[in-house]
Order: sequence, then structure tokens, then C-alpha cells
Amino acid sequence: MILFLLLCTTQWSAIHQIHDKQFEVIHNNKNIGSIYLQSNEFRDTIEYKLYSNVFAEGFVNMRIEESIHNVFVRGYLEKASHHRHIHHLSDKYSNLWHEHDGYYTSEGKWSAQPTLIAHSVLQFYFKEPTQVNEVFSEQLQEMVPLRKLSDRKYQLSLPNGHSTIFHYDDSGLILVESNTTWGAVQFKVKS
Repeated sequence: MILFLLLCTTQWSAIHQIHDKQFEVIHNNKNIGSIYLQSNEFRDTIEYKLYSNVFAEGFVNMRIEESIHNVFVRGYLEKASHHRHIHHLSDKYSNLWHEHDGYYTSEGKWSAQPTLIAHSVLQFYFKEPTQVNEVFSEQLQEMVPLRKLSDRKYQLSLPNGHSTIFHYDDSGLILVESNTTWGAVQFKVKS
């Protein structure tokens, strides 16, 4: 019986893996929040989750909470949700899901994507985007271009002219540099 339980536990851990990461959010050399991430792999499904909590000071002080949830099945995006809540200012929800004839969004059918989506921005927190030219942005609910800048450094170009740069080393993603409406922001991996 003990051998059977040990075998079952070994089998379960071989097909079910959970990875957690945490990044600190830096603006003007000051820690303004955290990003918590999780990758949950089970058989042919990978679930990615992100939760961030940021307090931005400036002309107006605001607390920004964001959550993203993606599910990939057999290597392709099955569903994605994005929620950004800026306390006392705005609340934005967006969803995307795959059905037989394409992808749909909470804003209506998204006809610009004729093929299955294989890559998302959230996925890059866990997997280096080698040989990827475009990626699904959960926040924008559209495909955006990605280009390799140098060895293990990639730039995501947004329609508004802003960009985000992902830096990797042998341990995975270590730094994200993002130009935002509020200025330059960095996400640094916590050890």
C-alpha cells in the first residue's frame, strides 16, 4: 500500500507542477508595489495567473489593482481575462475565449485573429519568447509585435508608441522595463 501511494504521489508530481514568482514594481527608484504570479501545469493545460497591487503617487495618488488569468490547452490560448481597478477612478474588465470558429471578446467577436493564439504577455513571465514575432496582449485584447533586441532581451511594441522590454538570464525573467503613461516603470524579480 505504501509503495502504491508513493508511486501515485510521484506520478501526480510529474504531471502537476506549480511555479510561483514575485516581482517588485519600481518607479523613480522607489518600490511602489508588487506583482504575484503563478503557473499551474496539469497534463495538457497550463494556467497562468497574475495579481498586482501598486500605489502611484503624483498629481493624484491612486491605488491600482490588476489581475490576469490565462488558460492554455495543448499550447494554445483557450481563455484570458483581465481586470484593472483604479480605486475611485475606473474599473475595466475584458475577456477573450476560444470557440470552434474563432476567438470572441467581451466587446464582441474579434475577427482579426484567424489562427490560434500561441503566446501571451503573461506567459513571458514564465517562458522566454524565443522565435516569437507577435503576442496577445491581455490588457489591449489584441496581438502586438515583439522583436528580439539582443541575446535574451525582447521588446514589445504597443500601438500608443510605448514599449516594454523583457530581460532574461538562466534563471528566467529577471527584469521588465515598461514605458507607461506615468513614466518608466521596472518590475524586478524578488529573490
